[in-house]
Amino acid sequence: MIKIIGENIISIIFLNPPKMPNDIVVLVLTAGTYSIDYSYDEYIIDASGGNVTMNIQPIQADGSPFDIYRRDTSGNSVTINPDPSNTINGLSSLNVTPGYAAFFVSSGTDWSLRFPPNFNAVGITGATGTTGPTGVTGATGPTGLTGATGPTGITGPTGATGITGITGPTGATGPAGAWSTLVTSSLSSAATSLTVNVPSSTRYLEVAVRATGVSTAITPIIQFNSDNGSNYLYWVLSGSVVTLIPTALYSSTTSNVTSIQMTATTMTNFSFSLNIRNISGAPKVVTFTGMTDALSGGTPVYCSGGGSWSSNSQITSITLGSTGGTVNFGAGTEMEVWGSN
Repeated sequence: MIKIIGENIISIIFLNPPKMPNDIVVLVLTAGTYSIDYSYDEYIIDASGGNVTMNIQPIQADGSPFDIYRRDTSGNSVTINPDPSNTINGLSSLNVTPGYAAFFVSSGTDWSLRFPPNFNAVGITGATGTTGPTGVTGATGPTGLTGATGPTGITGPTGATGITGITGPTGATGPAGAWSTLVTSSLSSAATSLTVNVPSSTRYLEVAVRATGVSTAITPIIQFNSDNGSNYLYWVLSGSVVTLIPTALYSSTTSNVTSIQMTATTMTNFSFSLNIRNISGAPKVVTFTGMTDALSGGTPVYCSGGGSWSSNSQITSITLGSTGGTVNFGAGTEMEVWGSN
């Protein structure tokens, strides 16, 4: 007689309560966990609704049999676990694949499979294999957000000096300044003249001249910018320093002369001071005073006068000479020029 239990679709029971030797008692197992004893001869497993776990009770005696059959084809698992004190063909558990059956018979502490189907037995976990080679580096991900600015580092060494930049434009002309020394020059040895150069931009000049070492009496003259043409006019008074009465007078004439003469009489050693108006675009106006140096006694002679140079160009050089141009001034003869704008 065959009994099917736990199946709602078909239940066929031959009503013969005592189990006869040839009776086969069948239990259908669906999704869940079950404790398996020896009340049933065959277990039909249907795991289509979920995983099935069968935990077998400890072996009571040798030769206890039962069989299983998995009828579903789902991907759910069916696991059979013996009691921890028992094994199945020496294994701790079995995984049953769809569509197969097996016959279990107890022997000592092991369940033997007489007709083993396509089972996947779970054995002892083997040793971990060696690590495989590192895969290729993946593509670089996008750049993350910029982090906060860190603290300022220590100042590095000073770099090399860069090249000089281009010269900027000339600034505006400043206000007129005070008198300043432009040039000082003297003869290191006897010569017939002494020339000094001055900046052309200076509008007012003051000149001091002192001649020494002149052995022959001369008439001292002044010329500008090496011009010895007939472009000068002058007048001069000369007289005794004691009586202050003029004794000679040279006045300007209708004809221009080649220099400004600074005395109406000849003299040897002397000193003069000149004031010059040096404005561009107009003739240059000169006033002067002077006297002889009576180094060997006698009465000094004074001179006073004025003159002009007809050129519109500004003065860039001043020359001290004499009317003859052949008598030497001694070493130490000097000229100093101050200027102001």
